[in-house]
Amino acid sequence: MVKQEFPVPVITEHLQVPRVQPDAMAETKPFVAKAEFQEALGFPGKLVDNWQSVALDKMSELLGKYRALPVFLDSCVKCGACTGEKREQVIAK
Repeated sequence: MVKQEFPVPVITEHLQVPRVQPDAMAETKPFVAKAEFQEALGFPGKLVDNWQSVALDKMSELLGKYRALPVFLDSCVKCGACTGEKREQVIAK
């Protein structure tokens, strides 16, 4: 069995994260379920014209129905892990 050689980056104290390239994920698309499965769940077959208001209305309904959802959304938005801001992360506070 031939061992394939590949370059191994040198790990330093601070990792160098490459910048985001425009259209880096242009080829990726979400997996769309078949129409028969979407209809069974109450989803329309195509995107409706007022999809923004429909989504906001549904979010409002869910926020009133589930007490844990606002807590989840609040913690998810304010932890800072997705932005890379260390001063905003819970561990830094």
